[in-house]
Amino acid sequence: MVAAPQPGEGPRETEEERLIQALLQAEIRTPQADEAACRRYYRANPARFRAPDLFEPVHILFKAAREDAAAHAVAEARARAVLAEVAGHPERFEALARALSDCPSAAEGGRLGQVARGETTPEFEAALLALRPGETCAAPVCTRYGVHVLRLERKVEGQALPFAQVRATIARYLEEHSWRRAVAQYVALLAGQARIEGFDMPGAATPLVQ
Repeated sequence: MVAAPQPGEGPRETEEERLIQALLQAEIRTPQADEAACRRYYRANPARFRAPDLFEPVHILFKAAREDAAAHAVAEARARAVLAEVAGHPERFEALARALSDCPSAAEGGRLGQVARGETTPEFEAALLALRPGETCAAPVCTRYGVHVLRLERKVEGQALPFAQVRATIARYLEEHSWRRAVAQYVALLAGQARIEGFDMPGAATPLVQ
């Protein structure tokens, strides 16, 4: 049973929890992650230690609710007209965004700044990822906000993070993983030595491996 916290406090650790934690701390020893172990993990998992790709989209938004079929049809027709215009005169994209877009980014010529994966709607992101820098999406992009004319201005490829920057994070991860594994082994060893009725609990008969 968790002791009632005082106002402004989170749940307090019970006496049982404190004793269990003290027992685990006394019985379990796990190695610290040394430089070699951290470097091995860093080399084996390069995708985990890479800055995300950044995209610089520009767009023109024609607002329309998806459930309003008539308004959505008008917005799509306007978007297709703009697409036809910028196909022949790509340099006009910014001026058209300032004049026509229903997004606050109109004041910036439709520029949304730098965005990473997961920061826009799924439909917008899917269209963005398919574009090359300088390319305009050939079809209007429909999202919950309305209909977009979309162009990718620039893509900044994510770079590998230097080992020194992530070394502490790797060490914490490896040590926490080692601790969790050791705790599971210790509990299994205790279960293997105990007589427990009413539960089918896997036990271990061999000494604790850390």
